[in-house]
Amino acid sequence: NPVSEWTGGGLVTNPTMLVQFYGALVEGKILKPETLELMLEGEYDNPSDPMFHYGYGLFVYDQTNSFGHAGLWYGYRTFVEHFTDTGITISVQTNRDGRVGLASVAEGIHNMLRD
Repeated sequence: NPVSEWTGGGLVTNPTMLVQFYGALVEGKILKPETLELMLEGEYDNPSDPMFHYGYGLFVYDQTNSFGHAGLWYGYRTFVEHFTDTGITISVQTNRDGRVGLASVAEGIHNMLRD
């Protein structure tokens, strides 16, 4: 039922595909670099958390040090984040409905990889 997708558009993917997509995005294979910059500059600034804002289709963290997005479907949660300082993209997925700190998992993996 596509109605339950709301703004997701019925996108079906997996963590590997998300990493490949973000790689192509930052390498300029999908959009011009200038267009990606406009997406990251954003639209919504969170007044209670200046380290976070929502760009055009991307959540931007730590004042553009990383960006990504999350998604869910019944029984699944997915998170992808690209770290601009290292060029590493990490995507994680769980088969769980409740809140899961997937951003913390991605950050932990990133910290292990950069050390």
